[in-house]
Amino acid sequence: GFDLMLISFKVAEDPRVLLPAMTCLDAFVCTHTFEPVDVPSQEEIDAFLPPYKPRHVKLDPEDPWTLGPFGVPEYYQEIRYTQHLAMKNAEKVIDEVFKDFEKRFGRKYQKVNPYKVEDADIIFITIGSASGTTKEFVDKARKEGKKVGAIKLTVLRPFPFKEILPLIKNAKTIAILERNISMGYGGAVYADLAGAIINEKDRPLLLDFILGLGGRDITFKDLEEILSVCEDVIKGKKVERPVWIGVNKELIP
Repeated sequence: GFDLMLISFKVAEDPRVLLPAMTCLDAFVCTHTFEPVDVPSQEEIDAFLPPYKPRHVKLDPEDPWTLGPFGVPEYYQEIRYTQHLAMKNAEKVIDEVFKDFEKRFGRKYQKVNPYKVEDADIIFITIGSASGTTKEFVDKARKEGKKVGAIKLTVLRPFPFKEILPLIKNAKTIAILERNISMGYGGAVYADLAGAIINEKDRPLLLDFILGLGGRDITFKDLEEILSVCEDVIKGKKVERPVWIGVNKELIP
């Protein structure tokens, strides 16, 4: 989380982007847990992320800026279009900043982190702390002869379409672990990924699994259930999505 805070500021302050950035952390367990961290010195951090010097803090008729505009209909669409272009620029800037951070601090980050996906029939897609548990579960499943892999997403916006598509095209089922719920629809990452692959000729079946809400732990038992559902789907069973995992029906009136 600390590293990504530094990275987020550097990306957001880049003149090709100049957009807000949000760094998210799993609530409850992660936020209430102590762990050792390696914090760079202030001098190293300042070298990577020097003080921000905005070039739009004064009125300049030769270089006009408008901050936080709403805009009338004649201008608003163009405002949103330029924000879209800035977000597209962030794709390249994020890669550049990741490489710069690795060079300075020796810690590597990338938008998409594949794990044993080369021959996987079933691929778990995760964000955040559940990724570590999922990697261990993949190792366990592999020892049992099951072709399972995992992909951890580090960046959600801009959504890393180009990086994900080559990794999942040969899989049979993609299990998206969603620690969120878009009421009346399903998981947010599912919606993004479904939109990304809809026009692809070779595309796997996507399933969104809702679990771990409110900081509830995601366990091997949950992942076993998800894997079982995916195996049933591959065999032809119909499943209604989103699939809720770990719901305690006794608490529901």
